[in-house]
Amino acid sequence: MSTNSDINHNNKIINKLPKKIRRFLILARFDRPTGYMLLWIPTLWGLLASALNKNIIFQDIIFYIILFLIGSIVMRGAGCTWNDITDIKYDKKVARTFARPIANGDITKRQAFIFLIIQLSIGATILLFLPINSIIVAIISIVPVIIYPFMKRFTYYPQAWLGLTFNWGIWVGWFVFSNDNLIIPLLLHIAGIFWTLSYDTIYAHQDKNDDILIGVKSTALKFGNFTKLFLSIFYAIFIIIFYIVIKLLSSEIISLIPIFICIPLIIYYTYILDINNPKNCLKIFKYNTYIGLILTLSFLFN
Repeated sequence: MSTNSDINHNNKIINKLPKKIRRFLILARFDRPTGYMLLWIPTLWGLLASALNKNIIFQDIIFYIILFLIGSIVMRGAGCTWNDITDIKYDKKVARTFARPIANGDITKRQAFIFLIIQLSIGATILLFLPINSIIVAIISIVPVIIYPFMKRFTYYPQAWLGLTFNWGIWVGWFVFSNDNLIIPLLLHIAGIFWTLSYDTIYAHQDKNDDILIGVKSTALKFGNFTKLFLSIFYAIFIIIFYIVIKLLSSEIISLIPIFICIPLIIYYTYILDINNPKNCLKIFKYNTYIGLILTLSFLFN
C-alpha cells in the first residue's frame, strides 16, 4: 500500500472552516488546485485559439477566462464527487484515498448526491452566459464524465478516456467566438489527450501496487518499466500537434517561443521522474500545470 493520503492538510484557508463545510470542500478537491488548473487550461486554449481565429481583442476575452475558471473549479468538483461516489469500495482499500470523506464516512452517499446536484446547478448557470454551440458541447461532455470512473475496471487505458474528458473544454472555448475551421479544436483536443495521457500515467504510478491488489487497471501498470519511453512518445506527439496548431493560427515567430521553452522542461521532468517514488510522481504530475500555462502564452504572443 502507498503511505500518504492525497488530502492536503496544509491548506490554511480550508483548515479554518468548520468541519461540516471542510469535508465537502475536500470532497470537491478544493484543497488541491492542480486538478482544476489542468481542466481550465484546455478551455483557455480553445477560447484563445477561437479569439485568434477571429481577431478578437483581449479585453473581450477576459470575461470568458474568468467564467471558465469558475466553471472548471465547479465541474472538477462535480467530477470528483461523482468519482468518489462510484469508487467508494476501491477508495476504502487504497492508502492514498481511504481518508476521502465518502470512503471514511464523513459524508454519506445521499449527502454527496445532493452536493453533486448543487455543483451541477452552478455549472448549468454558468452555461447561460455562453453561446448556444458552447452550451451544447458542454452538455454532451457529461456523458464521458459519467463513464470515466468505470473505465479502469475494463481497460488499461482509463487515462486516455480522461484525456478525452478533461480536454473537452477546448470545444466549449472554441465555439465562444468561432463556428468554422474545426480542424483547429480537433487538433488541440488530440494534443490534449496525449498530454493528459502523459501526466495521468505519471499520477497513476502512485497507486500501481494498490491497483494490482484491488484489481483495477491503468497505463502505469500497462507500461511498467517502459513508462518513460511511452511518455517521451506521448509528449512528443502532444508538442508536435500543438506546434502545428500555432502555425495554422499565427505567422509570428514569437508565438513559438513558449513551445521551445517547454521542450527542455518536458525532457527534464521525464528524466527526473522516479516511477517507484509516489512523492516524486506527484511532484512531476503537478509540474504539468506549468507546461500548460507556458504553452497558453503561444496564443497571446501575437
